[in-house]
Amino acid sequence: MQHILPILEGILARNGLKDGLVDYEIHARWSEIVGDLSSKTHPLRVQGDVLWVYVSNPTLLQHMSFFAPRIVRKIRELVPETHVRRLKFTSRGDRDR
Repeated sequence: MQHILPILEGILARNGLKDGLVDYEIHARWSEIVGDLSSKTHPLRVQGDVLWVYVSNPTLLQHMSFFAPRIVRKIRELVPETHVRRLKFTSRGDRDR
């Protein structure tokens, strides 16, 4: 019996939608990627090779920027199909986008 994920990935790839599945996987695995910081941060969207991340306050935003290379490595380790190479952080009112 075949698992459904490879079938779904094939259908999405043929229809140009596989990137959406990859982006969803980043959202779904966010707590694995950033650990306890997931309660104060969350991924917003991927634009090209940039993942925009909402951060609950400016102080934490500064802290997160120091760990950006480590976070990108973890994303690429857990979601190897991703195009994410850089992170941009915001603490402005777009936390739900």
